[in-house]
Amino acid sequence: MNYDEKCQEIYRNFLLKTFLPILEDDGQKIIKWEQGWYNSPTPINAFTNREYSGINSLLLYLTMKELKTDDPRFCTFDQARNNKCFVKNGEHAAAVIQTLTFPYYDLDKDPDEKNQPLYATYSQLRYMINVQKRNIFDYFTMSPNLSNDERYNFRIKHPGYRPSHKLIYLFHASQIGNIGKYQSNDKEKNNTQIELSSFVDYAAKGMHVEILNDGGNGCYFAGDGNVHLAPKDTFKSEEFYNVVALHELSHATGTKDRLNRPCFEKYALNLDERAKEELIAELSAVLTRKEANIKTNSVIDLNNHLAYLQSWKSVLSNPDDRGKIIDECFKAASKASNFIIYKEREYEKTLVQNQDKAKQVIDKEDTLPEIIIDKEGR
Repeated sequence: MNYDEKCQEIYRNFLLKTFLPILEDDGQKIIKWEQGWYNSPTPINAFTNREYSGINSLLLYLTMKELKTDDPRFCTFDQARNNKCFVKNGEHAAAVIQTLTFPYYDLDKDPDEKNQPLYATYSQLRYMINVQKRNIFDYFTMSPNLSNDERYNFRIKHPGYRPSHKLIYLFHASQIGNIGKYQSNDKEKNNTQIELSSFVDYAAKGMHVEILNDGGNGCYFAGDGNVHLAPKDTFKSEEFYNVVALHELSHATGTKDRLNRPCFEKYALNLDERAKEELIAELSAVLTRKEANIKTNSVIDLNNHLAYLQSWKSVLSNPDDRGKIIDECFKAASKASNFIIYKEREYEKTLVQNQDKAKQVIDKEDTLPEIIIDKEGR
């Protein structure tokens, strides 16, 4: 173990002793988390004001950029018509998004109708159960504790019970008549120059991941294999920018062709697995930031990490298992951090080797014997 590796090990042991007791203590005072960037205009529904989420939010944000507008409002043809607005002549849908609908059974219906599945989005199901207090049985999202045998038997009895994708065609507010002007709240922006650190840049290139500042609240999207962040000038500092990038790169380590983390694969299917993956990504960013030479503003930055970790720890469904899970997450985070560090060093080594080869070629050309040509060209 060389000196740098020893320093890294000491730092990790310090974090282990500092972070874990606080995270494992359910009586610990809740620390407020500070978002490191000012929100870009988030695509919303023009009439419900509900924010679009996930990949749909990113697609709509890119549509806003293509239309060169800060107006984040979108709606369907029917929504425009039902709100006394209209789609302008000759306009085509600006974007096509998709939503996942889940089959469910309304147990309050007549017995003959109970076996006929209906379909609704995840948020609609939550609303029906938590707000309307309806007697809903949803096999996928509301019954996560069923055994594999129970799931299998249910699928045999109900062969048509599968999630379904539904396409939604949206029009931008600029394509809608009578919708009114958008009242923009100008967001604060950072006038200082913010750049990606060379470590994070090399690590991303070593992992073949591109870091794009194309909007959103920060995510690693497995669909295109890239990290998507808010625009640079919306971040509060360069430190925040690089730590968020490290967090998303840590998610990228979980893919099948890298570390193959089960909780990464199950991220969208189970809230416990999602919490584990978020804990791992944030712990990995904490472990890697010293190696990346990202400045630490003493207690403030560490508290922000702790606040984020606390928020996801609270999501874990079984309080008795939280200490054990956090310990496992720390080990997985160490692997993720080591993977990022290895890829950064590997890329830097390749870069140096290529530079040396280029230098050797230049030096060789400089030492070629001078060829003298006489007046007759000989």
